[in-house]
Parts: sequence; C-alpha cells; structure tokens
Amino acid sequence: MSMPYGREQRAIRERAFAIWEHEGRPSGKNLVHWLKAEAEIKLEKGFGPMIRKNLADRDAGAGMPEISAIAEAHAQVEPHQLM
Repeated sequence: MSMPYGREQRAIRERAFAIWEHEGRPSGKNLVHWLKAEAEIKLEKGFGPMIRKNLADRDAGAGMPEISAIAEAHAQVEPHQLM
C-alpha cells in the first residue's frame, strides 16, 4: 500500500532536510538531496528492515554510493528533458 501523496511529499522533504544537514548543509544540492530522500523512502517501502540497516550505516559514515550515483545522474538532467 502506498502512502497518500501529501504524506509522502512531507516524508521526502523531511528526509531531504536530514540528508542536507548530515552533509554539512551544502548549497546547490537541493535536487540531489530530494532524489536521495525519495529513493530511500521508496526503497524502505519495499525492503523495510534491510534498507533501515543501510540507512543506519550511511548515518554512521559508510555512505550509500548507489543512491548517490543515481541522484547525481538525475541532477545532471535538464528540467526540459524530463517532460
């Protein structure tokens, strides 16, 4: 079952904010943080405990290179390419 749209957007926004803070509040990475947060939330829905462990590892400094690479690639796409 998926989360209602407004609730999911709020969860993504809160997660993106936490990622931004965790990375030292860098400027200009809004989309990267949003995409990381969105990917984490979607993965959590499908993989629950396994993903929670990976997120804990990330918060401990281990990182999540797969999600970072995907988010970085999406950040390179111009908005008009998404339409």
